[in-house]
Amino acid sequence: MKQRRMKGKNELGIRNYELGIISRPIHQFLFNYSFYILLFLFIANISFAQDTPIAFNKSYFNSYFTDTKDMIIAPFHWNGRQFEAATSFVLVAATLSLEDIKIKNFFKRNRTTLTNNISKYVAEPWGSGIYSMAAMGLFYLEGAIFKDDRSKKVAMLGTKALVLSAGAVLIPKFLVQRHRPYQDESNQYLFQGPITFNKYTSFTSGHATSAFAIATVVASEYKEKPLVVIIAYTIATLCGLSRLNDNEHWASDVLCGAAFGYAMGKLIYNKNNWGVKQFKAP
Repeated sequence: MKQRRMKGKNELGIRNYELGIISRPIHQFLFNYSFYILLFLFIANISFAQDTPIAFNKSYFNSYFTDTKDMIIAPFHWNGRQFEAATSFVLVAATLSLEDIKIKNFFKRNRTTLTNNISKYVAEPWGSGIYSMAAMGLFYLEGAIFKDDRSKKVAMLGTKALVLSAGAVLIPKFLVQRHRPYQDESNQYLFQGPITFNKYTSFTSGHATSAFAIATVVASEYKEKPLVVIIAYTIATLCGLSRLNDNEHWASDVLCGAAFGYAMGKLIYNKNNWGVKQFKAP
């Protein structure tokens, strides 16, 4: 009997590996972010340190704290229209959650080797920090080489959006403790509350949050270039869809993560706590 149980677990593990739905522990998730961020900051500082406001200086790092404070107190300063928008979104998300199982089954039925490869090699790394940090590094490199402060600004704001979103998304994950689809496929309303640790972390999607936070920074800076805006949000959307393909999140998790990331990206960009100038379109 024991051997049969072990065999079943091994077969399930192999199947999960083939489908790419093994959930990485939260410490590995944080390590991935920290490693790429620190590597980016290290290379940028030793290679392209310049006497310019667009640099990894005290003002830039202090803005992490002021942005975090602004995120916490932002709801207390909402006006009537903002409260209406937030209420409307909650209703939309709640309505979508009614269809979570149907949407999960749709993606499950249509899951193929092709969709797995697109998710693994094209979409998912934008949310895990691998591709997004590489992109921010290229933005910074281009800005440093060609003395383009606008590109450097995008790289540094994008990095900040990634760091802050990766930290902020842990709050709802641990407070809500929602079961992931592969943990319970028949009930989308299983919430454990803050009584377990690193087990039920479906709400919200951290990948969608980070991808949309960075996409919003890029789109906000280059809003006069529609193609850039379309590409940025298309990449973020593909990242969100990859979480449905991989059976890692419910659709409502992805929607809320996308909205959370968008709001964070807009706040970081619009508050301008770093104090850098707004660049005009050429």
